[in-house]
Amino acid sequence: MVTVKLVKVSSESDLSAAEQKGYTITNFESFNINVRTPISPMPLPEETADNNILVKMEGNTTTINLAWTLVDQTNALNFGNKSSSTTPIKTVAQQLTYLSQGLQGSSLNEKFKLQISYSEVGGEDLIFYGFVTDMSFSQTSSTPVTFIANMSFIQGHVITTLDDDVPSKPTSISLTTPSSGGGSGRLTASWAVPSYSGGSNSITNYDLEFRNSTSGQVEYKKFSQTGTSVTIPTGSVTSNTKFQVKIRANSSNGDGMWSEYYPIEDPEATTPDGVLSTAT
Repeated sequence: MVTVKLVKVSSESDLSAAEQKGYTITNFESFNINVRTPISPMPLPEETADNNILVKMEGNTTTINLAWTLVDQTNALNFGNKSSSTTPIKTVAQQLTYLSQGLQGSSLNEKFKLQISYSEVGGEDLIFYGFVTDMSFSQTSSTPVTFIANMSFIQGHVITTLDDDVPSKPTSISLTTPSSGGGSGRLTASWAVPSYSGGSNSITNYDLEFRNSTSGQVEYKKFSQTGTSVTIPTGSVTSNTKFQVKIRANSSNGDGMWSEYYPIEDPEATTPDGVLSTAT
């Protein structure tokens, strides 16, 4: 069995309680490691189609590509914080959420320790420190639902950014239905300031998009929101309908990364994921 543990750390000497957070992968599709001289500039974890963010790294880099199958096997998976009293993460939907939200690196402040162990082979574990530069999922079957997870991990030392250094994604996103009596077609969104504010070290405002979970259409956009909570006006969206929201933080260096839509879509759900807008 190959055991892979991936945890966020603040430095290469951080061996805190976060070490309890990991998982076991038994259904590998592919696994490769290569050491190469870095291209300079090299893409940052923040890079998206809308933001060409670059970084200069020193020394050689190790690129690790992992792919594994997400399956509903309660004895084959060991996710989450092992010391927690919460229910272990086992299902495909739980794995998707855990990997997307908890183990997807998105900024220079989110460095990871990747430890690879082989139970059949003695000797030292393989340990790397670096960034998760990409995490993607592809569905391979519909009954039962099976996903392949693909992760790219790069080891190296960042010495400078060469282009826009923008905020990472907002966290702790919440979407709720406001109390009745204020008019139909409203929603309240709140969130936490991103862990990384960009090179300017200051968030100027936030942008939000509210998407109809059924139609997939964005019905309302809110730009230049200064606080971390907002209730959209009456009639902004279709009443008594499920919605999702995504948010990005902006700084003087530029627009940050969009968060995923919240609530996260459940691939096994038979009804759309979302929060009902007010009916009255």
